[in-house]
This record gives sequence, C-alpha cells and structure tokens, in this order.
Amino acid sequence: MGTMIKAEAFAQTTKVMNVAKQYAGELTKVDDFMRPLVVAQALHELRGAIGPDVLAVVRSMENTPLGFRTDRPPGGKQMPYPDEVLRDCVIQGMLDGLGFSHNQWNIIGGSYYVTKNGWRKKLQDAGCTGIVVQVEAPLPSEISESGGGERSSKFTAPMAAHASCTHNGKAYSVSMAATPERDTRRIVSAYGRDVGEAIGQMSGKAEATILRKLYYLCCDIPEIDEPEVMPEPILIERTPDSTPEQRDLYQRCLTELQAADTLEALAETWKAINELQKNGGITQAQLGTLTTAKDARKKLLS
Repeated sequence: MGTMIKAEAFAQTTKVMNVAKQYAGELTKVDDFMRPLVVAQALHELRGAIGPDVLAVVRSMENTPLGFRTDRPPGGKQMPYPDEVLRDCVIQGMLDGLGFSHNQWNIIGGSYYVTKNGWRKKLQDAGCTGIVVQVEAPLPSEISESGGGERSSKFTAPMAAHASCTHNGKAYSVSMAATPERDTRRIVSAYGRDVGEAIGQMSGKAEATILRKLYYLCCDIPEIDEPEVMPEPILIERTPDSTPEQRDLYQRCLTELQAADTLEALAETWKAINELQKNGGITQAQLGTLTTAKDARKKLLS
C-alpha cells in the first residue's frame, strides 16, 4: 500500500510550482548575461521550498505511466535516486517549462533528460506549429547484438530521422541521414528481449534527438549534448520506394510478430507476412527487417 500524502503537501507543491513558473517566465525574457543570476536565485529559493512533503508528491509520480521515468525503476538492482538528485531534476524541469507528468523528462545516469514528449511541448510553447517527425528503422545488416542481462540483449544501430515545423511563419527542417557525402545518423543502443522491442526504444531516442535539434534550430540556441533515454517511437522503415500503405502494413506485421506468444502462432504470422510480400503488400527490404525480428522472437520462444 502506498504512503498517504497529506493535503498540506499538495498545497505546498502548488506554491512551489507557482514560484517555478514565475522564474521560468523570467528566464524566457532575460538576456544571456543575466541568465545565470536568475537561475541561481531560482535554485536557492526552490531548493529551500522543496522539503519532504513536496518530494513525497513528486515520488508518487516517479516511474509511473502518468508521471516521469528514471533508469532506477522499482525492483531494480539500484536504489531510487536520493532526494537531492530528484529535487534538482524537478527544479530543472520546472525552469524548462516542463511538469513532472506525461513523461516530459526522465532521470538518466543521475542527470535530467528531456524526452520526445518534453521537446514537443517546448516546441509548441515556443509557437511552433505543424510539427512532423519521421524515424527510420535501420536495415537488418546495420543492427548489431551484444550481451545484455539474463533476459535481454543489447542492440545497437544507426538511426535516421527527419523533423519539420513552422515557426513565426517560416518553415524549418532538420535531418539525421546517410548521404554520399556523410552519415549524420545517430548511433543508438537499447536493451530488449528481441530486436523488435529494442528498435522501439531506439526509435524513441532518435525522435527525442531530432526534436531537440529542431527546437534549437527554431529558437537559434547552440545545441548541447544530453544522455540517452529509452521510450517509445514512431517507426518508419528505411525504404525510400515504399508507399504509405506498405509502411502501415509493415508496422502491423512488426506488432503481430512481437505479439506471437507461441512458436505455432509465430509460424502462422510469418506465413501471412510472406504472402503479403509476394502480393506486394510490403517491400523486400521491409521483409528483411521483419526476418530479423522474427528470428529474435523465435529464439525467445524456443
């Protein structure tokens, strides 16, 4: 049974959030020279205001679907992050204009990390409209697998993505792609029981990265590096000649493979996928990626 949170704790949290909101608004107006002073003032005031009761409210949202994620979930090998780490990450999120709900930020490696949901909100708050993101799955030959935990493996691959929007009447777009001149795709790793599960996490990381790049471009801010994260994705396979219908069928096929809970069900699903490819429902390249997912699923079920 969870710890009972006092009503006073929610009132204190509301006060803290209102103070943080004022500082967040001030940070959007102050120049770069004075910005560190405002941040220091905000840290001093908010650190003093966030006591055990406010932290209890925040903890109630930690590692929940409606709250925020960390890389130290309940039941893991490591203890949850200490109060001082949680407090400073919450402050950083609030000063960034983000709340501790809807998975807008995570704590990864003890550091604050803005997720794809957070970057999308920051773009919207900046006045960006028509935000479109495409993330491309790697080719099967580009995916490498290495040892992981007892029930998962580590998968690594270069991820391509494209994002665009309109800001102040001007169109902006950014890409991470492989061209004859250079390869700007991001090398991403994720753990999963099979390659399909890992690609989902890798695509989430790639989406967060491309939205971050779009935000910095639109707002004319120098880009900084951030640690990796692990959520969900928009998945579009890397085949330039595929149609929207083929991409939709590919997504459905990948979902069906991941849902197969017996070898018999997997065999039936794979038979249907092969027929689909023969009839032009999906491309040969898509079939190659699905083959990798199928083989990994078969290994898991055997």
